[in-house]
Amino acid sequence: MRTVSIVTAATLATAMSTLSAVADEPAPEFLDLVRLIPTSERTWSAWRVFSYVDFRAMEAAAGLPHPETETDLGDGATEIFDQWPTELYDAWITNLRRLTAGPRDLVIYGRMMGATDEVMAYTTGLDFFAIDRAIEFWDGPEVQVLAGGGPIAEPHDLRHESDLGARGFALTDLDGVPVWHRFADDAVTFLLTDEGAPSDPFDADMMRSARLAFLPDVTVVTAQWPDLEAVLARYREAEPVADVAILIEAMVSAALTLDGVDRRVVQATAMPMVELAFAPGPIELLVEEMLQTGSSMPDSAELEQLADQAAPEGPALPLYPLALFLDLQAGADQVAAIALPYPDLPTATAAADALAERLRLWMPEGTTEPLFADAAFETAVADAPGIGAAMVSAFFGQVDASEADRVAQAVQDAGGLGGAVAVVGVRYPMPSGADAGLPGEVWYAWQEGILRRDFSPLAIQ
Repeated sequence: MRTVSIVTAATLATAMSTLSAVADEPAPEFLDLVRLIPTSERTWSAWRVFSYVDFRAMEAAAGLPHPETETDLGDGATEIFDQWPTELYDAWITNLRRLTAGPRDLVIYGRMMGATDEVMAYTTGLDFFAIDRAIEFWDGPEVQVLAGGGPIAEPHDLRHESDLGARGFALTDLDGVPVWHRFADDAVTFLLTDEGAPSDPFDADMMRSARLAFLPDVTVVTAQWPDLEAVLARYREAEPVADVAILIEAMVSAALTLDGVDRRVVQATAMPMVELAFAPGPIELLVEEMLQTGSSMPDSAELEQLADQAAPEGPALPLYPLALFLDLQAGADQVAAIALPYPDLPTATAAADALAERLRLWMPEGTTEPLFADAAFETAVADAPGIGAAMVSAFFGQVDASEADRVAQAVQDAGGLGGAVAVVGVRYPMPSGADAGLPGEVWYAWQEGILRRDFSPLAIQ
């Protein structure tokens, strides 16, 4: 299955790279990191395919300056915001709260800036404000790639020697790449102490294995050597572009046809079909209700009501392999968008119309009225020739390994298929004034709905 998929992906990647060379590439900052995701079964077994954030895009959207460093490089204290007026500091922190994607602990570290005695510039050698963009993918354990306008840190400077070395890290060379590392793969120790852990957003609040590889334009953080080697192979283009990156390039290209949106993605999350396409069934709702209320088994009428509650409002939605959620900016407006890939334009057109109506009718748990019934919805449909095989591979990457032969044949058969992308966007203004609320309202509501498992607009039933 994987061999056929890789060969097909390479062919498609070559074609798409040629197209990119002719036309301006959409969202290059975003796609550069997505293309580093290696081909792996773990891509489709994770609850999120990836999660991405762009701190500089957040600042640009809000018209905020970029802090140069989180420390004065003298005594390790967080002092950059002491130089700012209170109003500017408050605005920066408020807009940082727009971000819910990307490496979770890294974003939280930014929100808690100054809450610890140490800063990550000293405990990891990475200055938070030197990280422009970051992506996280895979589960158990995750992989993170951080990118800046140039080298984020110099791997051999004295800061690393004194701080990473004191925390149990050693420096090694992996095929010409300097890597600071500690412990065996996936190891966690409960008997040692690490004073730098509270300000290390890659430690997950436990003393665990880590590999920090410093490349000219990115830093790769993993807990396993094989994961690091796989990302480095993609970085050097020694392995072909993964199917997921081929799909995402087509999907973000379609989303950027929405009126007036900037080409730089503020944040994005992609999720596999299996996490979104099946809304909670009546039995799940029944069990949840009984656990929460301690009630007894409901009668048939109540069961029927639960079944109605589980069904999504609106027209039927064609099946899709994955969904891409995007937080974009269009001048003074925010645009939350969802992109879905399909085999042809008629299917994508029907899907865009159906999803727009479903999003308009969506009522999160605990509400009695649709949340965004009066919002400004927009749809777009784009032709995406050549993504057929990547779509088939994405579908079958989410099924049991016993289907491997069928997957291989299906990917081969789909090699000549075309493709299309459906996009639905919701446009809304940036908040202004002291009581205007936080930016990212629509994006946040969708992500919260997914976490609560009541985001029914993408359900297939």
